[in-house]
Amino acid sequence: MRKLIKNATIYKSSMDSILIEDGRILEVFQGDKNLENIDEVIDVKGAFVLPGFIDSHLHTLNLGYYLSNVSLIGITSLKRLLEIVKEKIAQVKEGKWFYARGFNESIFEEPKLPTKQMLDEISKDIPIVLSRACGHMMVVNSKVLELCGVTDDEEKDGGRIDYENGFAYEYALEDIKAHMPSPTREDLILYLQEAMHYLNQFGITGVGSDDFISVTENWELPLDVFLQQSYQHKMSIRMNEQCEFHTLEEFAKFLDEGYTTGVGNEIFQVGPLKMIVDGSLGARTAYLSKPYEDAKETRGMLCYSEEEFARFVELASNYNMPTISHAIGDGAVDVVLDTYEEYMLENNPLGYGLVHCQIMRRDQIDRILKHKLYCYIQSLFINGDAVFYEKRVGDTARTSYPFASLYRGTTTGNGSDAPVEIPDVLKGIYLAVTRKSIDFDAMMDASECLTIEEAIDSYTVNAAKLIGREEDLGKIQEGYLADLVVLDKDLTKIEPKEILDTKVVLTLFDGEVVYQA
Repeated sequence: MRKLIKNATIYKSSMDSILIEDGRILEVFQGDKNLENIDEVIDVKGAFVLPGFIDSHLHTLNLGYYLSNVSLIGITSLKRLLEIVKEKIAQVKEGKWFYARGFNESIFEEPKLPTKQMLDEISKDIPIVLSRACGHMMVVNSKVLELCGVTDDEEKDGGRIDYENGFAYEYALEDIKAHMPSPTREDLILYLQEAMHYLNQFGITGVGSDDFISVTENWELPLDVFLQQSYQHKMSIRMNEQCEFHTLEEFAKFLDEGYTTGVGNEIFQVGPLKMIVDGSLGARTAYLSKPYEDAKETRGMLCYSEEEFARFVELASNYNMPTISHAIGDGAVDVVLDTYEEYMLENNPLGYGLVHCQIMRRDQIDRILKHKLYCYIQSLFINGDAVFYEKRVGDTARTSYPFASLYRGTTTGNGSDAPVEIPDVLKGIYLAVTRKSIDFDAMMDASECLTIEEAIDSYTVNAAKLIGREEDLGKIQEGYLADLVVLDKDLTKIEPKEILDTKVVLTLFDGEVVYQA
């Protein structure tokens, strides 16, 4: 199958045509050629063609699950949130739970959390679970606590439950998820298909994805679904699985069965070990080195003891498997850096990394650059976090979200952490180059703005390296896979504000159109 894309404005190229054969780029050239045996010609009429976007960190199955349930993203008042729950709960079938995700009380007109009592007023019979946008905190009603056997406040390693208000944090969420109806294989396939179709609309053709325990209790079923769907060519994104486990024993079983980084095929591959070391800034569970400025009674929390975290990293290193760690607070970053320095080889050939790269001190940035750690950033977070992050972390804000410093010193790729954020790449590019909130009158330090080219590369060539695919993804070049995105505007020739008005026209995966506006 030979396909020609012509009359293109190609990113980082003076050529205007791309010849594709069997899913790979055969030639990039200029002008008319007497080509034979062309099965299809796509005339893009001057549109801007880039490598398919790669979201370096998200949760594909959780995104599909979110798309299949009720969204609370963008709601700006507690009153409206409760109205939506009341409206939608009438659709819940007998024996099912009501689940909704995406609320962010920090953007409410009056920043106040929903509570157990408020949800009980809606229903005491149907289990109600509202997940905060960050995914690190839930609010539940009395029925949920009853089904989970919770009768009082609970504190456990890496999590806690506030019984009176129905608040659950961090690893206490796993106890709640364990009592929710388990998704079937068919459910997971549906979530995967929903998420892929959605991602393709934003020009995304590759992801680094954390899925093993995001909507299921164990890793076997998601892994089996990914392998089956990829071998049957039923996927429209390439996936590098960021492998998360509940326990060290689960991880050891995974390794004993022969899985480690690189196992898989051209569409799905096992990636690094993924560890969640602390919580989120919005829920004040990110672990800081000193108390929160706006909540002096807490520093947040670690999800693992330092010893347990080190055992995971050591086991992974024994199998030549790198670790990437969610560490949002600077206290958590200290734990990660101290542990990595025990197990990493010089210049980080395996690709150990930090996910989120938010609250950091200058000494930590220097250590990250010294060791060439991979950095998985989310410029999309700037939109909401710019409003409150200084109030939360005080002086540390001056060196926080240091995206340009990291980008120019080590391998740094961008992403969304979806469903925490909508995986809108163009919005992410805009926020990376301006650091100005779109929805609020706030911005972050302009000295850490990326250039337009750096921002694009953070979603293409750099993200390709983060997901282990720098040899065949992230560039429009002979021999590379024909995963492409076509935009109606040349991002390198427009003002930043016009980025938000730019549209995805086509998305191609393996040279085939998987989305068309």
